[in-house]
Amino acid sequence: MTQLYSQSPTSYHIGLKAGLNLANFIEPNTKENLVPLYTTGIGLEQRFTPKLSAFYELLYSRQGSTIPLYNDPHYTELAIRYNYLTLPVGVRYQSRRFPFLVEGGVQAGYLLNHHQEFLPANGTTTSQGTNLKKVDIGFLAGVGYRFSSSWLIEGKYYKSLATVFRGYSGYDPVTQSYVNRPPTTRYNQVISVTLSYYVN
Repeated sequence: MTQLYSQSPTSYHIGLKAGLNLANFIEPNTKENLVPLYTTGIGLEQRFTPKLSAFYELLYSRQGSTIPLYNDPHYTELAIRYNYLTLPVGVRYQSRRFPFLVEGGVQAGYLLNHHQEFLPANGTTTSQGTNLKKVDIGFLAGVGYRFSSSWLIEGKYYKSLATVFRGYSGYDPVTQSYVNRPPTTRYNQVISVTLSYYVN
């Protein structure tokens, strides 16, 4: 396939998208496991030429992270779940000869809800809120493959530009004491694979 659609003025195409998220936090000297969840939403593609287009998306993004807890008598793992409304915006560049493309841009996220659980070694689970910031902003990059002018599969990588946690004051169930901590240096990291259908 040498060309998926002919030369034309700028056109707009709305679409639906859904796929898999693999998310965790990046934190110095801490191992945090990727958690498989999902993302879904709508997208608008602005096509300037057969090679160049822009995308604007509004997505519900479920994310999470698990942190092993070592040498703790009460808990073995901290599991965090956090859901965002995200707005990715960027550009796509596609080869004239092949349906592969590369893309890059920025993303803003608004935290809808969040929850963490200290998972048990002894049959008891403790749950509490987290101290995540409400707004998260970062960069994204990815690759894609067009099956046609309507169907697109993408793989994207997202990373926060700033730490996503505020400082914390409150009860710590691990130490069983009141703590006053500065902001944790943690960044959101999401690897996503999505399938989109654009109306032509």
